[in-house]
Amino acid sequence: MSKFRNPPFLSRFTPLLMVISGLKRLGIARQFFEFISPRFFSDEIKAKVFEGVEPNAHDVFSGTYAKSGTNWSLQAIEQIAWLGDAEFEHIHSVAAWPEAPFDGIISLKDDSRYKASPTGLRAIKTHIKADHIPYSEKATYKGNLYRGRS
Repeated sequence: MSKFRNPPFLSRFTPLLMVISGLKRLGIARQFFEFISPRFFSDEIKAKVFEGVEPNAHDVFSGTYAKSGTNWSLQAIEQIAWLGDAEFEHIHSVAAWPEAPFDGIISLKDDSRYKASPTGLRAIKTHIKADHIPYSEKATYKGNLYRGRS
C-alpha cells in the first residue's frame, strides 16, 4: 500500500496553483487551458500512459469522466475485492491511477494489493478514453454512467 497524502500547502504544485489563481482573477484561465491542454493531453501522451501494460484477470479498470463518481466506483471495487473488509486512508493509496502525477499513488507495477486481496482483484482508475486503454478479455472494465439532475 502506498503512502498517499494530500499535498501539503507548500508543495511542488504550489507555484502552478498560484499561477492558475492569478489567471482566474484576470479572467483568462479558460484561454490559457485551451492553449496548453493539447500539449498535455495529446493522443501521443495518452497512448503512453498504459504503454507496456498487459491487463490480467486481477485488473478492474474504472474508466470515467472526471468528477462523475470515480472514487466512489473505486471504493466499491475495493470493497468487492476485499469482500467488504477493505481498509485504507485514501483510495489513491490502494488504487492505481497511472496518468496522475501525484506522489504516493500506488503504481501499476505494484502487485502487493491484488496478491493480498481475498479475490485477487485490484482497482485501476483512469479518465483516459477507451481507445487508449489496453484491452484484454481477462480484465474487467467498468464505466460510470452519470446523469445529472435538473
